[in-house]
Amino acid sequence: MFDNEDEVPDESPTEPPYVPPPPVPRPSRGRSELDERWARDNAAREAAKVAAAVEALATGRAAMAAILANPARRTGDDLDSLLAVNAWLHTHQKWFRINVRPGPAWDALNVANKELDKLTKANALAIANAEAANADLVRRVRNEAPVPVPTPLLQTLADVDAMARWLLAHWDDVVRCEVRYSGDGRDYDEQEITWALRVRLAAWTVWHQLQAQANAAPDIAEQLADLGLDLLSSWTTEPELRGLPGTHPIYVAIATIKPERDAASALWEQRLTTSAEGAGAAPDDNDEPELALDTSTRRIRDRQRADAIRRVYWHYQNLPIKPTAAEIFKMLKSLGARGQQSKLLKLYRAYEDDPDTADE
Repeated sequence: MFDNEDEVPDESPTEPPYVPPPPVPRPSRGRSELDERWARDNAAREAAKVAAAVEALATGRAAMAAILANPARRTGDDLDSLLAVNAWLHTHQKWFRINVRPGPAWDALNVANKELDKLTKANALAIANAEAANADLVRRVRNEAPVPVPTPLLQTLADVDAMARWLLAHWDDVVRCEVRYSGDGRDYDEQEITWALRVRLAAWTVWHQLQAQANAAPDIAEQLADLGLDLLSSWTTEPELRGLPGTHPIYVAIATIKPERDAASALWEQRLTTSAEGAGAAPDDNDEPELALDTSTRRIRDRQRADAIRRVYWHYQNLPIKPTAAEIFKMLKSLGARGQQSKLLKLYRAYEDDPDTADE
């Protein structure tokens, strides 16, 4: 009974042990109460998402209505749109390339590009000054507040919708339009670029179709105008609209024109992924005979030709709108390059793909 048999228990009187009172019964927090709480929180989150989506849609519709009310903005020909187009071309020149015929469209783009160059230089200077101020030891010792660093201007101005509006309005002036891919597959950035531009081009293409239908059927012109505005606004604010339920009227309206959207999207996917040389790239039968070159390794053997290609490439490098094939060939010949037009252009394109091909 006891660990030590010699130990005698203390038989002195002791107080009775304390017995706590029975606990006061409380309502059980069972599974049903937790489920109700989760349901209330989830409903609040969903309501907030819907409210944000409705607000984003209203903002997008107002912004798009302002664009539609301005013919110059609608075609991407106002200065703000042209700056946005040039900025987009600059930031995506690794993957996207177009050639534009000389003319009013080309001239307007180059005027805007010169203005953009001034703005970006001023922006770069402001960024450098802010970063230098923040790196100053005296400021850090004094624990002064950091100087706000401006956002790079090209990222701020680049707008895929402006690019789509301009490209659709001036497609007849485009000699060559190409989306380039690296390697055998498409990386994430390239897919995003192709998808975003194609979607905006398809949306604006369908909008023009709706406008034509409105002119032909004036009794439903107002409904078609609202449908076109819904289409353009939905793609502008697409990430926020994911908070809307699938039964929202905007999705019902857009589903009405799904065949037109799909057809326009397929058209622009084909146009943006097919490299097409303009008429200026046709070979000249009276040109010099083609020289035998080792094209399997894409090395340019003729040093004079290589130098001409390099000089032409860097001459046009800072222009977001690339020159036509005829302009490239003319400048190559003026610099002493010899060979058929088709061959010179092929070598020039190879150098564009990889400038190291001529650096033996």
